[in-house]
Amino acid sequence: MSVHKLTKALETGRLRIYKMNGSISDPKSLCLTTADLRAIESRPVFQTLRALMTSSRVAVVGHSLRDGNMAELMEDRNRNDGSVYVSPALVDVDDITLARFNLLGVRKDADEFLESFDPARN
Repeated sequence: MSVHKLTKALETGRLRIYKMNGSISDPKSLCLTTADLRAIESRPVFQTLRALMTSSRVAVVGHSLRDGNMAELMEDRNRNDGSVYVSPALVDVDDITLARFNLLGVRKDADEFLESFDPARN
């Protein structure tokens, strides 16, 4: 996907990107514990995200899905929607996660995935 198409998809709402666990460059933004998750659950953006996860397809990129906080979010989503788990190195243990959340494994890194993503088709 060209940068133009990606930008247009973001502008029109066909694609939304949420950074879930904060940034190492801003340690106070990190969501590392259940207490951290509980502190952000009341924020409007979190409520929007939870609602979108129940009604929209999800692409998990850059997260192992092995922590309880993300698992809690993933439990509430529609499981028959063709959502994907993107990782450059899918390993056997990922099969357990994929089955648990009914996700399709996509062997790509984030850049490759976004390059191949077509919001009109996906």
